[in-house]
Amino acid sequence: MRLAFQEQPRLDCPPVAAVPLNLNCRDEIIPILRALQHVYEQTPVRNEVLALIGKDVNADSRADRGREGLSYWTIMVLAAVRLGCNFDYDKLQDLAEQHRTLRLIMGIGDWDDHTDFDWRRIRDNVCLLQPATIKKINHLIVAAGHELKPEAIESVRGDTFVVETNIHYPTESTLIADGLGKVMTLAAALAKTHGLSGWRQHEHLLQHVKDIVRQIGRASRAKSQGADRLKPGYQRLLTLAEDLLERARTLLRTLRFRAQGEGIDWLGEGLAGACEELWHYVQLTAKVCGTARRRVLLGEAVLNEEKVFSLFEPHTELIKRGKQPRSHPVGPQGPGDRGCRRFHLPLHGVGQWRAGSGRAGVRDDGVAEACGRQDHACLVRSCLSYAGESGEVGSHRGASVYSQERP
Repeated sequence: MRLAFQEQPRLDCPPVAAVPLNLNCRDEIIPILRALQHVYEQTPVRNEVLALIGKDVNADSRADRGREGLSYWTIMVLAAVRLGCNFDYDKLQDLAEQHRTLRLIMGIGDWDDHTDFDWRRIRDNVCLLQPATIKKINHLIVAAGHELKPEAIESVRGDTFVVETNIHYPTESTLIADGLGKVMTLAAALAKTHGLSGWRQHEHLLQHVKDIVRQIGRASRAKSQGADRLKPGYQRLLTLAEDLLERARTLLRTLRFRAQGEGIDWLGEGLAGACEELWHYVQLTAKVCGTARRRVLLGEAVLNEEKVFSLFEPHTELIKRGKQPRSHPVGPQGPGDRGCRRFHLPLHGVGQWRAGSGRAGVRDDGVAEACGRQDHACLVRSCLSYAGESGEVGSHRGASVYSQERP
C-alpha cells in the first residue's frame, strides 16, 4: 500500500513548506531540501511528479492493497538527496534516521520511531525509478525553476568531476585488435542471418590478428633493436585490417545500409541495429589504423585530440599521464547545475541540459587534474557548452593518453 504523501497534519511535524532551514549553512544538502520545499508548495508540479513516481513504484501492483510502504514523496526526497549529494546507501540511511530536517521534509515527525530506513529498503525503492521517469521529473523541476527565475536561463554554472574509465592500457595494436574482433564477430553474424558468404573463417582470421599483436608487443619491449622495430609488424597488421574493413564495408553495401553522418556513437547513447553497430566499429577501427600508420610508419607526431583510446568507451581522454597509482584531487564530488537560484539540479538530462559531445562548447575551467595508472590510464572529463537556448554537458575530446609503443 502506498500513499502519494501524508495529507493528514501531524502534531509532531510541521508542514513541509514550513520546515525551518538554515540558509546560511553551506552544506550541499540545504539547496536540495529548499528545492524540494518549493516543489511541494507547487501543487500541480508536485502532483505530476508523484504521479510519475507512482507509475514506476506500482507498475505491477495496486497502491491500495498490501502492507504499508514508503510514500512516493519519501522516495522522491531520498532519490533527490542521494543523487544531488552523491551519497551511498549507508550514508543515506544514517541521514534518514538521524537528520531531523530531512525527516521533517519527508513528513516524518519526532514521535515516529518505527519507520524502517534500512539501506536495502532505500535501495529497493529508489531503484524502482526508471531513467525515463527521472528525465521527465528533471524537465518538470527545471520548468518550475525557470518560472521562479526567468532570467536564470541566460547563464549557467556547472560543477564537474573526473571519472576514471575501466579500460586496458591503450596501444594502437591492441585497439586495432579490439576493433577487428568486433567487426568480424558482427559481420559473421550478419552474413549468417542474411545467408551471405565470406566470413566462414572469421575465427581463424581473428587468431591471426592476435598473433600479429603479440609479435608487436614483443618487438616493443626490445628497445635495443632501434626505432624501426615496430614497422614490420604494423605493416602486416594494417594490411590485414584494411582488407577486413573493406570486406565489412562491402557487406554493408550488399545489405543496402546507408550511414547517417559520421556513424560513431561517441557517448554510448545506443545504436539502432546490427548494421549501425558494425559501421560504428568499422569507423573507429579505421580511425585507429590511420593514427597508427601516421605515427609508426610515417613517423608523424599525432596530436592527442586525434586519437582514440578505447573502442568500447570512445569518449575517454587523458587528464594526466602517469603509471604509478597516486591519490589525486578530482574536483567536486558530484555534478550540479545552479542555473536556477536555490535549486540544485543534477546534470543527468536536466531540462535543456543533456548529455552530448560538447565538442564545440566552452571548456570548463573548474576541473582539477588527476593521475592515471598504467592499467587505467584514461580519464573522462565533462565539459560544458552553451549556445542560444540549449546546451550540452558531455565529453570534450582533449588531451589523451600516449601509446606505450612509442619508438
